[in-house]
Amino acid sequence: MRQTTHSGMTACLVLAAALVACSDDKDGSGNTSNNNNNNNNNVGSAVAIGIMTKGSVIVNGVRFDDSGADVIVDDQGGQPTSSLDDGMNVTVNGSIDDNGVDGVADSVEIENEARGPIAALLPPDAFTLLGQRVVVDGGTVYANVAGYAALTVGANVEVHGLRDVADDIRASRIEVLAGTGFVDELRGVVSALNTGAKTFSIGAMSVDYNGATLLPAGSTLANGILVEVHGDLVGGVLVATEVDVEDAEDDEFEAAEGGELHVEGFMSGFTSHPGTFFVGDQQVETTTATRLEGGVAADLANDVRVEAEGIMAGGTLKAHKIEIKDSLRIEANIEALDPVAMTLSLMGKTVGVGSETELNGLSSLSELAVGGGLRFRGFLNVSGGGLTATRIDRRSNPIDADNFILQGPVTSFDAASKSVVVLGITMVASGGGVSFRTVGEVSMTSEAFFAALTAGKLVKGRGTLAGTVLTVDELEFE
Repeated sequence: MRQTTHSGMTACLVLAAALVACSDDKDGSGNTSNNNNNNNNNVGSAVAIGIMTKGSVIVNGVRFDDSGADVIVDDQGGQPTSSLDDGMNVTVNGSIDDNGVDGVADSVEIENEARGPIAALLPPDAFTLLGQRVVVDGGTVYANVAGYAALTVGANVEVHGLRDVADDIRASRIEVLAGTGFVDELRGVVSALNTGAKTFSIGAMSVDYNGATLLPAGSTLANGILVEVHGDLVGGVLVATEVDVEDAEDDEFEAAEGGELHVEGFMSGFTSHPGTFFVGDQQVETTTATRLEGGVAADLANDVRVEAEGIMAGGTLKAHKIEIKDSLRIEANIEALDPVAMTLSLMGKTVGVGSETELNGLSSLSELAVGGGLRFRGFLNVSGGGLTATRIDRRSNPIDADNFILQGPVTSFDAASKSVVVLGITMVASGGGVSFRTVGEVSMTSEAFFAALTAGKLVKGRGTLAGTVLTVDELEFE
């Protein structure tokens, strides 16, 4: 668990981005409107980089048809679409329709972070692999293994995920590989480069590239560049047979000047909003006009997972929207607590706390007590049902019975009864005096609210909880 006193939160594993030739915006009611004044179904080329789910390939909320796509695995094209699976880190090159949710993939490249033998297990939720610390959570997908508890030292695994500020790999997928003869692989940033000895490091892993081929041909190495190393682990050193310079290889996936870019990842270098910081390795600039979704300005901090959307100018993404991605929020009193298992219960939901959870003002869960007030941010586990905390804040007093807060994506709703279901809890807004508001906290009618509502939209309600019903006096888009 991480201790902190700032108002950031640790993100779940997920990384995604999309580069599109059109842009979308949301009006005050939360509706999406296309800024291009044309009626084309397909509005141009797109690149999406991130953690996928099947169906065909879903990245950052866009469903790409992969039926005609060239699938690239380990730099080899022409692979079957069956190679693609949940939790994989992929790059999609294709197009996105003007509805913003459908696209066509021309090519899909799979990009894992590491492949090799597990060196050590670090219970309850981490292990080391090729000198890297890998952290799992409720968002991790497992293949050929039941879960973290079934992992063993020496097992060959392939890990997909995203690097955080500490350079740990937040695993989105862990696949145990059967058989032998695998080429070890590691993706990361070059440090401690020694061109004379032909060595460098990626994190704690030393790399010997004396006999390696540098690709593309004519490439040179430098500290701070992103590379992918293929080779064999020999005596604690990764002896490279091939070093791919990622920036030089991926020119086709670079955002064009003036083009729109969506990039999702962990924030770093953040000091204030408006300001300049990084999302992943992309520099982002916000202004007072930048729209925040899924949270407020106080929620922005280093190691917070966000999606930044805007226009590229001089290598910087000029953001017109920042969306905080671990968008589940609960403010309620603790119903059950197990500091040993690192779990607690809020609004009938089991919440898991991991080593990457930000404990604001706390050193451990043992400082909490049943009945005490708590503010939770996090995400729904892959298996469903349970939640994983990215940040928890202890409230100084228990929360008043009529002041519980629930925020999350809508699974269903009924305009007639003025009810909305989030995380299995029904928020009922049928009483008199209920306040309905837009994303910008502008008042709106209940009719306008439900007319703008669709499944998946993020809403927040405040009110009184009885079982699985939250009778609200405030309901707003987030």
